[in-house]
Amino acid sequence: MNARTLVFVYGTLRPGEGAAAYLGTVHSARAAIVAGQLLKGPYYGARFSESAEGIPGYVVEIDAERLPELDNYEGPSYDRVEVTAHTLTGQVRCWSYMILDGRWG
Repeated sequence: MNARTLVFVYGTLRPGEGAAAYLGTVHSARAAIVAGQLLKGPYYGARFSESAEGIPGYVVEIDAERLPELDNYEGPSYDRVEVTAHTLTGQVRCWSYMILDGRWG
């Protein structure tokens, strides 16, 4: 069995959206919210902050070997960071992608 990891996805990586194929096999998906703000502008991105509004998305369980593929998809404008997602069953730590300051509004 491959090692698995959790990733909070919003936007085009959500299950059923255009870039979801980059996730590979999704072993589970749970609705979740992460504290932060969505970028409003030509780029789709998020900034995570405990003092900000919530960003809706999903915590997906994927094969850990997919992380480099996701890093390549997101490109140099995003950092992979660890965040706390709030689900109906509690909090989980997981990866997500945050837009870099130079791209923020």
